[in-house]
Amino acid sequence: MSTIKITRLALFAGCQSDLDNRTAHVELEIPVYLPPQWQALHLNRIQAALRALCPGSAWQLEYPFWQKQAPLPETQDFAQWVVTLTVRLLRELREPVAGGKVLENTPSPDNTSIHIRIAIPWWRKDTLREGLQWVLKLMLQLCDGKAVPDAGQHNPRYLKWLAHHRDKGLAPNTLAFADAARVRQIPITTRDRELLLGWGHLQHRFESSFTGRTSALGARNARDKLTTYRILERALLPFPPTLTVNSRATLAEQANHLGWPVVLKPATTEQGIGVMPNIQDAHTLTQAFDTVCTITDARLILQKHIAGQDYRLLVVHGTLVAATERRPAQVRGDGHRNIQQLIGQANRDLRRGTNSRSLMKRLQLDDEALSCLAQQGWQRTSIPPAGTAVLLRRTANISTGGDAVDVTDIIHPANRALAIRAARILGLDIAGIDFITTDITAPWIDTGGVICEVNAQPGFRPHWLATPEQDINGRVLDLIIGQSNCRIPTAAITGTNGKSTTANLLHRIWTESGRTAGVCTTQHVKIGNTLISRQNLSGYPGARLVLEDPASEAAIIELPRKGLIRFGHPCDRYDVAALLNVQDDHLGEFGIDSLEQMARLKGSVLERVHGAAVINADDPHALAQRCRIQEPVRLWLFSCNPNTNAALQAHIAAGGDAVYVDETPAGRQLMIAQGGSMTTLMTVADIACTQHGLIGCNVANALAATAIAVAQGIDQQSIRRGLALFGQDPTENPSRFQRMSGFPFELVLDYGHNPAGILTLCDYAREHLLVSGRKRLICCTLGSRHLRHIEQCLPALRETFDDIYFAGDHARILKSPDWKQHQQPVQHYMGTLEALLQEHGFDMNNTRLFQSPALATEYALKESQPGDRVVILAEPEDCLPVIESFKPNCSAV
Repeated sequence: MSTIKITRLALFAGCQSDLDNRTAHVELEIPVYLPPQWQALHLNRIQAALRALCPGSAWQLEYPFWQKQAPLPETQDFAQWVVTLTVRLLRELREPVAGGKVLENTPSPDNTSIHIRIAIPWWRKDTLREGLQWVLKLMLQLCDGKAVPDAGQHNPRYLKWLAHHRDKGLAPNTLAFADAARVRQIPITTRDRELLLGWGHLQHRFESSFTGRTSALGARNARDKLTTYRILERALLPFPPTLTVNSRATLAEQANHLGWPVVLKPATTEQGIGVMPNIQDAHTLTQAFDTVCTITDARLILQKHIAGQDYRLLVVHGTLVAATERRPAQVRGDGHRNIQQLIGQANRDLRRGTNSRSLMKRLQLDDEALSCLAQQGWQRTSIPPAGTAVLLRRTANISTGGDAVDVTDIIHPANRALAIRAARILGLDIAGIDFITTDITAPWIDTGGVICEVNAQPGFRPHWLATPEQDINGRVLDLIIGQSNCRIPTAAITGTNGKSTTANLLHRIWTESGRTAGVCTTQHVKIGNTLISRQNLSGYPGARLVLEDPASEAAIIELPRKGLIRFGHPCDRYDVAALLNVQDDHLGEFGIDSLEQMARLKGSVLERVHGAAVINADDPHALAQRCRIQEPVRLWLFSCNPNTNAALQAHIAAGGDAVYVDETPAGRQLMIAQGGSMTTLMTVADIACTQHGLIGCNVANALAATAIAVAQGIDQQSIRRGLALFGQDPTENPSRFQRMSGFPFELVLDYGHNPAGILTLCDYAREHLLVSGRKRLICCTLGSRHLRHIEQCLPALRETFDDIYFAGDHARILKSPDWKQHQQPVQHYMGTLEALLQEHGFDMNNTRLFQSPALATEYALKESQPGDRVVILAEPEDCLPVIESFKPNCSAV
């Protein structure tokens, strides 16, 4: 086998290809003779390869809970195993990923190779790229029949790479919470090593077993054992008699005061570090003191040693979730092997590793173990009788090689209540209570049981070990979160024109309902009434700002074409999605060459809807995408022309949901059809942004916003108020039929940039901008994207306006496929435009061309007289500075 080529690797910040995670698209080219060799491999050999790649977590494959959540595929398909092994390797690096999909697996036209295209979730760029290389190398070696591949655990370079990136991954507990959330369909986001579960005001934060609601005071107090004991003492909770170590010289005196045996421990370390239990005499105590001082410089405490078994009691929100008995590192004799051999046998357990976060630690025959053996009368070569437990450590810590047994079902209610009260007194939402007693089934007050430590950020390893078939982290989530999936209402709005206006309309409706909605559009990002940014952060970037803000009670997301292509989807699913229209714009870019292709791209939003889909029944390309909707999603149609729209009529007749305009003697009414019943919402003329019903495109936008709002359960009174008020303040929807005040003539600012937008503006200007003076147009958008748009719009412009001032949008001209191929794109655009103007019979005395939007705006404003009407089609940043300098006291109304 020679090589497997990675011909393309594209990383998306959002979701693609039905995945619920950030997605990578990977394209591979492999020799055609690979499949027969691959088919000859047995599944058990492939699973061995998995263990070679993931030596630290392969133990999960043996346990029921993990098998249920992440079963291995039974297929021997090469592409599927590339996906499986890569995702499993990323999991070994403690990345919160899951899933993956084979998108294409086809031979090349000349049958010399096979083209594979796969979708893989990712978290870190470098681990994905490098991890994929390791997976492919291993699979090549398997296909070549190599008995011991050097691409996995037998390669020191690989193990070094693995350890480096694994240490930068999530903590095991954090990763387990991510898995539990995914099972419960709770959205997952990470910030560094912090885990965000859910969106907006419903989100919860986790870092290991710290939560966003963990008391800082409680955690600080639990971190210091002396402070913990003082709090326990005040609450009459049992703990071992304790003294602060004064000096090395007074150790024996203090131990005599407590009574032998004693325990020496640091006041602030974790995981049993520096703990020296069951010290029987002064000489051993002095040695222990010297040893601990080399480990830590923390304050030391001396305690009365309490005989009994060691238990970890996990308390969450006033409930005992799990109780386990922790057993010290040990081996059990079989009557044949010596202790050293028994240790070697125990270390074959896949759960045991050397990493500090391995599920279990490898057993060590070190000085501490030899000392422990000597105390029991053993040597490393001793052969213990069958069934005899041989201790290798004096403390019962999982982090030093210990094991655990579940005792949740047999713990006495008094001990359960003791643990719950201790967590409550310390103010901890999650607490690990370390409890010592001789009998967990008897009440502590009878056995003399004591609390030896309280952990504010407890590890769950004892519980994972004791009950591997249970989802302990899921049970903790259920207690903290309840049955909520932590999702706020989401509305995704896509289409060619009207997205920003519809999104802002919906935002105003949510505001009128008394709730804080976040919105991201091409104009701005807002949380409630607070402006976050005026940048164009539509799609993924703005959506993440909204979704991650704890103030957001709803998210309204404008999804543009470029955002979908570049980033993917910001959400794994949406409550409601709206497809407004599909019109001639941006064709010829990013492989989208036709309206049908554009419709398929924008229609992909409908595939992620789980509540309701809103579609423009007047747009045939949009309407054709309704086949993408999956049951039980409800379909809402909207139409400005219900009397001539057969699809809308059939939908309503079948009891479907719709919003439409009805012509009545009292005027045009906005109607809601829902489940066979009809409701009049309001008069179209009362919708402010339509300017008394005159702006047809905003009538359609209002219908779409209404359909979304009804589908999201907003009451009709709030919808009416929102529609009636939005548009009275033009700053809510800048550059969309925005009237500017303070001039001796009427000035309208709009962002019409494609034929649909420009022709709609022309209709409005001809019929409703009746003036005594001249109609002037400053056009800085026409043709900047597409040459064909010029010829489509020139006749309407000539018919509508008396004076026209043209200037191209230089930024778009330089990117346009129609212009950028020329040596001087802007000059070529201007020359082509001038020729077309003459060809269409424009009076060049009243038509001028300028090199920049600013120059065109300045000239037109100076030329305009009282009684004129001036319309500006431009990017706001291109013309607003000129407008403001021309009339410093002008203001938007």
